[in-house]
Amino acid sequence: MLSAHIRLSEDRHNPDSKVEYGHAIEEAAALGKEGLDLAIVYLPAPHTPAVLEPLAEAIRDSGLLS
Repeated sequence: MLSAHIRLSEDRHNPDSKVEYGHAIEEAAALGKEGLDLAIVYLPAPHTPAVLEPLAEAIRDSGLLS
């Protein structure tokens, strides 16, 4: 099994960087073409459930689940 850690922002060194769901989807899709089985998505601090619904919608809308 191949897994990778994916962040919701390109700028992983800046904790104030904007959450970019599309970035995570694109990274997962690119790694999927290389054989990725499991993407571990790092959620930004502060950790709240508010990030989950938009992330789930972005994943659903990406077509990666089909």
